[in-house]
Amino acid sequence: MTEIVPVAIELRHIIRNLKKWSKPRRVFPPVVFWLSKNRVIKRPKGNCLIIAPWNYPFLLTLSPLAAAIAAGNTVIVKPAERTPHTSKIIAELLSEIFPPEHVAVIEGGVEVSRQLLELPFDHIYFTGGTKIGKIVMEAASKHLTPVTLELGGKSPAVICNDADLDLTAKRLAWGKLINSGQTCISPDYVLVPENLKDELINKIKVYVQNNFAGSGSMPYCGLVDKRHTEKIDSIFQDALNKGAVPLYLHDSAEDGKFKPVLLTGVKNDMDVMKEEIFGPILPIITYNDLSEIGETVALNPNPLTFYIFGNDKRTIKYVENNIPAGNIVINGTLLHFANYKLPFGGIRQSGLGRGHGYAGFKEFSNEISVMKQSKFSLPALLFPPYTGVKKWLIEFTEKYL
Repeated sequence: MTEIVPVAIELRHIIRNLKKWSKPRRVFPPVVFWLSKNRVIKRPKGNCLIIAPWNYPFLLTLSPLAAAIAAGNTVIVKPAERTPHTSKIIAELLSEIFPPEHVAVIEGGVEVSRQLLELPFDHIYFTGGTKIGKIVMEAASKHLTPVTLELGGKSPAVICNDADLDLTAKRLAWGKLINSGQTCISPDYVLVPENLKDELINKIKVYVQNNFAGSGSMPYCGLVDKRHTEKIDSIFQDALNKGAVPLYLHDSAEDGKFKPVLLTGVKNDMDVMKEEIFGPILPIITYNDLSEIGETVALNPNPLTFYIFGNDKRTIKYVENNIPAGNIVINGTLLHFANYKLPFGGIRQSGLGRGHGYAGFKEFSNEISVMKQSKFSLPALLFPPYTGVKKWLIEFTEKYL
């Protein structure tokens, strides 16, 4: 559901619209160039590198690959080493479809990635953490290679006083527990008015117990590997040691999976508030004033996505005008990623550039401005010698244009 379906939908969208996207775009010039003909054409950037992550290894490999191919590029794909079975399937699938000089898959670990980053690619598309994103950008700068960085960060969810708490609980829990919280746009913490906290917590618990536990419910997956499980447990234990109170949502220990848990009594010096969680832990924090929202978000600025639940115009305008974010979603979670007509990406710590649909096609394209001047053009009147009519035209232009 979260890997194959979005890829199929986006591929269909690209195929239907590629002819239109690829057409030259006519540009009407300003009056001073009115006799010239102007257009913008799109050409491939060249040889591109796509470095994919492990959390959605199929989707986050094939989505940028589709955009790169649509724009006419050749591509080297580096799948995530922490999901070797999916990596192998991707390599086999792409080798059956494309000749290696068009699309090549190179599997391997950190050293392979490091060697690839030493090469002079024409574009690099990286999806992963901010720390590695900085390394990718530094390596690309040596060749002045443009980059798209789809990173992460801490995506807040703000609950307004007028929020529908049943709807909010359902969509918050679903957005957090899909893929066990291993999603770059997963709600990372909740900011809720003090008077709504207990009711929201109860509704989240009821929804999770009814829909993520037992027969007929949505499957709750495990964490990717032992290393990541130990990291999540370390973040969790740090919070408990510093006074946070856990509220378990259901017992999944018998499956060897990390128990999904809400945390109250959270403080800013805890690891759960200093780094992206990337697991099924959801801190619940209360606020009384909009300024408190800004102060909390400022500790981890530039979120990839900012979630708002409710229809309070004052809160929505405050977020839109005061908090830089890659995306803003009102009364929902995650599904904006699947909306291929919306550009997707971050800002600063959460990423650079945009992907998906037409935005992805543009990201992998080199837009070239083409201007054809006629034999006679107004700017030619400004060439020397500056005498007579030309002198008058210069004076007129300076004064009135």
